[in-house]
This record gives sequence, C-alpha cells and structure tokens, in this order.
Amino acid sequence: MVRDDAKMEPKKALFIIAITKDITLESTICDLIENSINAAKKLCKFKTLKGYRVELYIGKNYNDKYDFVIKDNCGGITREDAKNRAFMLGNDFEDNKLGFGIGMKRALFKLADDFILESYTIDDKFKIQMDVKEWQKKSSWNTPIRKNTNKETLEPGVIISISRLNSKIENELLSSKFQRDLINTVKINFEFALEAGFEIYLNRKKIEYSSSLFAKNLLEDRVYDISENEIKLKIEHNSKRSCEYYGWNYVINGRNIIHGDKYILNNWQKSIKENKYNFEKFVGFVFINGDNVSELPLNTSKDGIDINNSVYKKIQKYMISAMEKTKEYFEDNERSIQYKKPISEIDELKVALKQKYNSDIGKISFSMCLDEIRKKNKTYKK
Repeated sequence: MVRDDAKMEPKKALFIIAITKDITLESTICDLIENSINAAKKLCKFKTLKGYRVELYIGKNYNDKYDFVIKDNCGGITREDAKNRAFMLGNDFEDNKLGFGIGMKRALFKLADDFILESYTIDDKFKIQMDVKEWQKKSSWNTPIRKNTNKETLEPGVIISISRLNSKIENELLSSKFQRDLINTVKINFEFALEAGFEIYLNRKKIEYSSSLFAKNLLEDRVYDISENEIKLKIEHNSKRSCEYYGWNYVINGRNIIHGDKYILNNWQKSIKENKYNFEKFVGFVFINGDNVSELPLNTSKDGIDINNSVYKKIQKYMISAMEKTKEYFEDNERSIQYKKPISEIDELKVALKQKYNSDIGKISFSMCLDEIRKKNKTYKK
C-alpha cells in the first residue's frame, strides 16, 4: 500500500505576514539598533560602548539610491555566521543565548521589497541582495552570499540599504512625524546604551542622551535571582524624569521595553484602604537580565511583557513588596479647599494681586489669611 503524506510545508507569504503583522515600525527599527548594540557589547565585553555607533538615514534626501539605510561599526557578520545562523528564520533554543532568531529578518521583511545587506569584518566582506517578491516564488528558503566588490575601506560593521520600501509602511516611515516619534522612542528604549557611550544618529543628527541617572533619591535598590535571571528593582523619590516614566519601567537585557506602565501600580493602590497617598509621580524600574531568552517575560516583538510568564509572576510579588515598603514617601499631605465668592469680588482681588486665574487668587488669599493668624498668635516665623 502506497503511503500518502499530508503536506505541511510553510508558505513564505504567510510566514512573512505572521512575523511582521503585529510589530510596530518603531519596534522594527529598534530591533536593528539593538542588534548593533549587542554586537558592540560582545566586542567590548560589556564595558564602555564609546566609539561604537549606528547611523540611520531615512529618505532619498540623504541617499541618492536608497529610502532607508542603517549602518554600524560593530564588527560585522562573519561569513560562517551568515551561512549557518544569522539568516536562519528562528532558533531551535538548544542555545538559549541566541534569542528568538527573527529580529533582523523580520525587520527586513517589514521594511523592504528589495534590500542589500553588506558585511565587513576584519578579514572578509560579502553582501546579500534579495528581491522579496521573487524570493517568495522560489521553493528554496536560502539566498546566495555574493561577492562584495566595493573597494572602499570601511570599518568592520554592517550596512543595510533599501531601495524599494514595503508599500504598506512607506508613507509612515517617510513622514516627519514618525521620525520625531522614533527619536523619542530611541532615547527611551536605549537610554542605558546611550549612557554607556553608544552613539545613534538619524539623518546625520546625533540623538542626544538626556542624563537621567539614578541620583541619591533611591528608595529601593535591590537585586534578586529568579530562575537564573538577575532582577533589579529601583524606585525613585522626587524623580526628575518626564511623565513618560511615571509608573513601572521594564528594562530587559538593557532595552527599555515598557515605560510608564501603571497596571500593577493602580491595582495595588486600589487595595490600600487609606487615601492619603499620591502615586502620580511614582517612578519604578525593573531590570531583568538573563541569557535564557525563552524564559524571559518578553513577547517576540520585544515591545511588551508576557504577563503569563512564570518569572514575571514572581517579579510582581517583589514589585508589590517594594511599593509597600516605600509608600510612606508618597504620602500626600495636601488637601484642596474650595469656596464660592461673588465674581465682582474675585475680579477686584485679581486686579489688586495682579493675578489672572481664580486658583491663584485662592492660594494667595489663603496664604495671606494664614500669615495674619500666625502673627496674631505670635507663631509666625520669618
């Protein structure tokens, strides 16, 4: 009897949709930047990142041939790595340090209909060129490694050039609004790499690092070990950070994955019976460092937390404990006072006190009244 087999071969078009559909354009580009940062970390053995950089060019105003270019000086991809790992569409997790193994490929499929990747190492150079639509028509999933005839001497690194953008993302990528948003996202996502000296440029302009180092206002600074992952919790008091950081910030292997998350904070706050606390400017950081990527509480697009992850559930307990220990520093000692007065009298005070808003009149008149009472009681202190 002849055996029949049910075909289970994947279709390339479906594969591309599956890995690119849910990732944002900003996260896509951040994946490429993160690859460069990780390569630089290996070269410098996780010490200072000074001297390493990524350059992004978006729009033909900055490139005669290409709508998008990203280049780095972070060592390049070896030919052996290109043959056996770098272009594999996913990892088998026998070596969990390799990650999910789709970041660069997903980015290329998300961004490009046609791309060229050039790699320069100390002793070799090559390029890979792909027309994505033509590649989808072929039965083989492999792509040839071609000879790189560029005679220019370049630093060891990788250059990705895209001459034809994916039409689905072209308008968004080339918009000035997206590029402004990307700068802000890069600053937040890679705050700690920028702090360590890594440089990122967009259209020849350096994305400046805004110093927001942890000052002496730390309330909580502890380290835990969970399932071979190093967990650090930090809570800031009187933080000088912008409102984007208010809440919990998750930094996984150096990348700020989520900033300003208030889910756990709000749920915990509801469980507190007293209403005397104000956590509006609460700033907490969860640093998660681990080699076993499959166990990290991270989704595959690296822009969200897997809330069902066992490590994350354990981390939550430490977060709640840290908030409980530090809540006294967020005690709200102020209350609002409201009273009504005739509009004519309010306007009269505005003129006399040279104020524009009713709220300012209320604050000043309260202070004046309190000062008079203190003087009468001889408790007023100059």
